[in-house]
Amino acid sequence: MTAVLLLLVAWAALLPACVSYQAGDFDRGSLEQVEPIPPEAWPARKTDDLERIARDTPSRIYRYVLDGSKAEDELEPQFREALRRADARIPYSKAFGQGIIRVVRGGPGPARALRAEDAPTAAGTHDANQPATPPTHADDPARPGSTDFLLRDFFSSVRFVSYSPRDDTPGDRRYERFLKMTSAVQNKYFAERKAGIKVNDPEVLMMLAEGTRIRLIEPARGVACRGVVVHIAGLGSIQYEEPVLNELLARGWAVLRIATPRVWWYEDSEFRMDAPGDVETTAKRIAAAFDDLLAESAYAAEAALDWLAAERPDLPQRPLALLGCSAGGLVAPAVVARMPDRFDAAVLVGTGSNLLRISQTSDLTDGGVKLRWGADLPVGTLRARLFDRYLAHSVLDPYHTARFLRDKPVLFVHAEYDSTVPAESCHELYLRLGRPDRMTWYVGHRLLFFTLGNQAGRIADWLDRHATPAANHASEPVPTSASQPDQGMAVGAKDS
Repeated sequence: MTAVLLLLVAWAALLPACVSYQAGDFDRGSLEQVEPIPPEAWPARKTDDLERIARDTPSRIYRYVLDGSKAEDELEPQFREALRRADARIPYSKAFGQGIIRVVRGGPGPARALRAEDAPTAAGTHDANQPATPPTHADDPARPGSTDFLLRDFFSSVRFVSYSPRDDTPGDRRYERFLKMTSAVQNKYFAERKAGIKVNDPEVLMMLAEGTRIRLIEPARGVACRGVVVHIAGLGSIQYEEPVLNELLARGWAVLRIATPRVWWYEDSEFRMDAPGDVETTAKRIAAAFDDLLAESAYAAEAALDWLAAERPDLPQRPLALLGCSAGGLVAPAVVARMPDRFDAAVLVGTGSNLLRISQTSDLTDGGVKLRWGADLPVGTLRARLFDRYLAHSVLDPYHTARFLRDKPVLFVHAEYDSTVPAESCHELYLRLGRPDRMTWYVGHRLLFFTLGNQAGRIADWLDRHATPAANHASEPVPTSASQPDQGMAVGAKDS
């Protein structure tokens, strides 16, 4: 036991020394202008009816409605009470960009029955019984080492909802399946009891969970806001990113969180290739599916920033920085590509390029992509060709969108021995970015995030110097922050 403790102490003491900094080695001022992605090349969204959909969004979501067999005053007391209790409120619903921003508040509002034949109340309609709710609903900063960012009330959030014309777009359907299962059980019970109520329309209840989650976290009261950091987290690494976020909040940065598409972890799509000629069509299908997911996050970030500009003009959006971590870093370059003139700097942590290759070579997840090969095919050769043809058809993979970051200060944080976002893909993205400033951990992906908090002050120092609209883009060494010394972390590791 003593020997183990000594090894742990030695490891904690030496690990900070396993991080190096290297300044970027090219002149951004000599770069040629990058042409924007044409509007028609971005994945399409249905936008013609957004204003009506936003206007008709109900101000309260009720789980139960009358089934038409009884009047409300004929119900048993427990069923009448269930009918009147709202699951959530939607005090704000407006169209922005490619979709709708909805503010969802969990918990019941004032009791009010909703009959099956009642028309929904528009979100903008004033309700004298409901106090006005600020449309941004800023949250207090999360506590260091907590899971506040992850485990707040599921039905209290801001959501960006858009409508893709694709009928094969992958999505996180866990709540939809749960709702279907529980509704069937409840409706059977209500029918047996002749209760007179039923579960509400699934399309109405799905409003509580659909779309991309957005969260605004402001600096503590009394701390002047100096700018906004758009943060896109990894899948499961948020608690190790929190020290960086808390350091930024303490320095006056507001944090605007855009959720990472969970489909890459929870949903599977199968792609079968029975002949060599299937590689081309499969690469095109996968590229379209991934581009649609990347575009959704970019549209969500764009709408969220426009929403803040409209509802919270007191929050300065310049400087505007981007922090993308792990899977969130895979999304980040597409976000910048959507609005390249708005971002002043970016920090990318543990990320790479060629999403298809990453999905098939990661030690953590296949990204929901199941490749099925026919018998007697030269899988090794065809697999490499599939990765290349995927890039040929993709528009928004980081391999392509990295060019929109080359004229900005970028801090590239990576693990030399990464096997989750494989090191080959990380190095490829580093080169596509133009060899920017970088911090290298001589460990793997998990230890990178496990010790990321040790470097929170250095990362914040870098942003403070570089994330200004008139930033001096010349790189310089990153000093150790006096407020965040290099020390070991007494927390447990977790996959990011």
